[in-house]
Amino acid sequence: MMVAMRIKVFRNQDVGPVEMETAGLHRVHSTPNTTLWEDKRPAKPLEDPLDSDLWSMQGYLADPVHEAARRRNSHCADLVAGPEPNAQHWLTGLLDLDDMAEIYPERGRFLNSVCSFVLEKRALERRCQSGNVPPERLASLALDCLGTEDLDDLCLEMEFKPSSRIFGVDSYPLTDTGSQSREVNLDNLDEYLRKTLEFALDEGIRKQMEAFVTGFERVFPVAWLALFNGPELSHLISGDASVSWTREELLMYTLPGRGYSPSSPTYKMLIDVLLQMNVKERRAFLRFTTGSSTLPIGGLKNLQPHIQVVRKELKDSGPYPSVNTCRHYLKLPPYDTPEELKARLMAATKEIGFYLN
Repeated sequence: MMVAMRIKVFRNQDVGPVEMETAGLHRVHSTPNTTLWEDKRPAKPLEDPLDSDLWSMQGYLADPVHEAARRRNSHCADLVAGPEPNAQHWLTGLLDLDDMAEIYPERGRFLNSVCSFVLEKRALERRCQSGNVPPERLASLALDCLGTEDLDDLCLEMEFKPSSRIFGVDSYPLTDTGSQSREVNLDNLDEYLRKTLEFALDEGIRKQMEAFVTGFERVFPVAWLALFNGPELSHLISGDASVSWTREELLMYTLPGRGYSPSSPTYKMLIDVLLQMNVKERRAFLRFTTGSSTLPIGGLKNLQPHIQVVRKELKDSGPYPSVNTCRHYLKLPPYDTPEELKARLMAATKEIGFYLN
């Protein structure tokens, strides 16, 4: 059973504290206008995917980001669920295969294939009166889902191999403490999937997540993050990755100085060049001048300090622009054409280090 923090936000004039507490909600935080309530009621267990006819591999493949994908993650969460839901850690059930694919892209894609095989295998076992699927049918299913008829070709063992060996750990056994690792076959593939996800998304990261929450709580209650979804949080923390701006914004928030004025030809050429850049080039320009490839929410006007364009004499440092990222200074030599300016500027953005500081 998946367990996740459920937060509801209500306007104070719409509900009263007595009726909310009677309904099983617990007050988390209040403002003059709204109150955050956490739903403490037990979550309804997920239905057994083997008793459901909703699962459709064809539907999932045709529309992986909508309803079929949601059902698939629910079914896989049911595979991973432990036998004692009341004893689960708060992290249990918060992450799923989509998160695994984002953290470990290649491994996530493989585990998606494993999950597909396990679910289809169980469905076949239900259809067979004896409960035993013919070996040739299993081999065909393995070929379709895993790319091989013989699982030995994948050399899988009941262990988790970290992506880095910086801490001196080559592998972590996914077996009982003290027992030896064993090979993965078609019969225990579901156990391999369950234990891999349990370790990578739950048991293996509990201490790290608890430390993060403890530190985060020193700033403000982590429960408030439930107000935002993943993309919204990413937008708040990392800024706007789309990087868009207008001529008016550039003229207002990209300030000339120390040898340049709004009427300087080189400054005007820079504004034209910045307007013509694609998203990739804009991100490179921002990373070069500010140290970050994204803009804060609100765009250039909320970038502090604002980018300043100052004159750099060619005889002193050569024909390329240089920067002071701490103060968002772009030290720009005078150029004769926009083409020359852009070529020199984009070449400079590819440099890493203090050579063009």
